[in-house]
Amino acid sequence: MNVKLTDTQNTTLTFGTPTDKKGAPAEVQNLEFVSSDPAVASFVAGEGFSGFVSAGLPGVCEVYLRADADLGDGVELIESVRVAVQVTAGKAVSFGGEPVQGEVTEQA
Repeated sequence: MNVKLTDTQNTTLTFGTPTDKKGAPAEVQNLEFVSSDPAVASFVAGEGFSGFVSAGLPGVCEVYLRADADLGDGVELIESVRVAVQVTAGKAVSFGGEPVQGEVTEQA
C-alpha cells in the first residue's frame, strides 16, 4: 500500500488486529506508531490500531506499527506491514521572495 499526500494533508491508517499462528486475535504490549522519517510524515496513535499520518516536508518515508508480542518480562517485537508515504509540495499559491535585479547595461 502507498499513500500520497501533499505537504498540507493528513490521513488515517487502520491496521488489522494482531493474530496468533492460527489467526486468532492476540494481545500485544507497548504498541508504537513508527515513521522512518518524521520530518516527511509523522505517525501518531489514534484509536486501537489506527494512526494519524500528518505530512511534513516533501519526500518519502514508511509508517508502521511495532509491538511486543511477549506479554512477560521478555521482548519479542513484531511489526505490521510497512506503508510507503510520499509527500509532495502543495498547490502553488504565490511567487515567493523579492525579485532580484540583474546587471544594468547600456543598450546597443
